[in-house]
Amino acid sequence: MKQTIDEASKDIVEKADDVVAGAGETAERVQRHPVYQGLVTGGLIAYGGMHLLLAGLGVQVVRGVGADASESGSIRMIASAPFGFVLLLLIVLGMAALALWQVLLALFGYGYLTGARLLRRKLSSLGRAGLYAGLGLLATRVLWGVEQNSNASTQSTSAALLNQWYGPPLLVIAGIVISLVAVAMIRRGVVRSFAKHDLQGSVPRWAVWLGSVGWVMKGVTQLVLGFLFWVAAWQHDPTDTGSLDLALKTIAGQPFGRATLVTVAAGFAAFGGYCFIWAFNARHDVSKD
Repeated sequence: MKQTIDEASKDIVEKADDVVAGAGETAERVQRHPVYQGLVTGGLIAYGGMHLLLAGLGVQVVRGVGADASESGSIRMIASAPFGFVLLLLIVLGMAALALWQVLLALFGYGYLTGARLLRRKLSSLGRAGLYAGLGLLATRVLWGVEQNSNASTQSTSAALLNQWYGPPLLVIAGIVISLVAVAMIRRGVVRSFAKHDLQGSVPRWAVWLGSVGWVMKGVTQLVLGFLFWVAAWQHDPTDTGSLDLALKTIAGQPFGRATLVTVAAGFAAFGGYCFIWAFNARHDVSKD
């Protein structure tokens, strides 16, 4: 009986290994396909363009112009441009490709890492996949004319949560998650791990510098955003929560806030420039060091 169970278990393991190996080979074929790589390149170019627009919106906040300085605001700006409908369609396709890219990396990539470092990279890729999918959904909503102001959307959700007993703890948890992501972004920029894990081939040193500054500035704004969620939970006030737009406007309202916000906007512009280099040097196959 024991021998039969052992043999059955061995067969199941072998079949599972075959399925995983087959899925990995399929993923490699997808990653090598020129259409897929072209969509990823286009998605990263669109991602960089969004950050350049965010930098411009951040400058408008400094000037006191009432702009929605968020990803949603930048996508609406693209929609209002000539051929905006076509551009939004390309963004939707590009973000879908980026999300698929990161899912494949989370499932089959980073074979040269082990232990905690491997887990951290895979979780990072899953997080990025969610981010890109969210941006694609935003573009889709703007495309269909159903996207509202980013702060209003977040605050209405927070208000609904705060009316429930479990709302404040959930907002605290959301603030913690956002803050952890922010710390990871800042760390990525400081230690420049993106140069190893995201890029292939040689790129100019100035491009790595742009990426470093950009990741740090993105992390700083996410830290502020996480803090706002904690404040909303503590004061039971949904108006304290919001999108990147509210985080930037909160920075602007602090002592030396305008100078700080100009620095953050410059960081977004730096990240946008880095994305253009990243687009043509993206590391698709990360199974080997």
